[in-house]
Amino acid sequence: MSHKKILIGLIVLLVVIIGIVLIYNFSIKEKEGVAEPDPISFQCASACESGQKVAFCDVDRSFSGGMATCNELATNSQYSQYNVQTCPAISCTTQGTGTSGADTCAGLGAIWVDSAAQNTCPAQEGKLVRKRTPSDNPPIAGQICCYYYE
Repeated sequence: MSHKKILIGLIVLLVVIIGIVLIYNFSIKEKEGVAEPDPISFQCASACESGQKVAFCDVDRSFSGGMATCNELATNSQYSQYNVQTCPAISCTTQGTGTSGADTCAGLGAIWVDSAAQNTCPAQEGKLVRKRTPSDNPPIAGQICCYYYE
């Protein structure tokens, strides 16, 4: 047998061994209970690590318990089972419009809206909407602060 055939045989054997190891790692180990990250906690951690204030503070995320922002999931004890951590690098305190009571719902240029227990701002035709977290409380239980813009 020539040296070329031996070398080719060894390369083929090496490729087969590497293939077997990769298949094992991707299929067998998954069945052994390797935990995957919780999607909500992973999404919120990513938003925090990349400094995405809007994604962390304002974007409602859908999960098995309803909808809430990462900040709400991190700071409200009723969501503790989702393991979302607070983000010290991002402040979800909103800046007002310069009017009196700037961090209140009205001071943020927003309005109180009845969320019908869905905890999301209803859409308005032709406008974008963002749920805000003001310092004041809703005038009626169940209302949320919604900012509409074009």
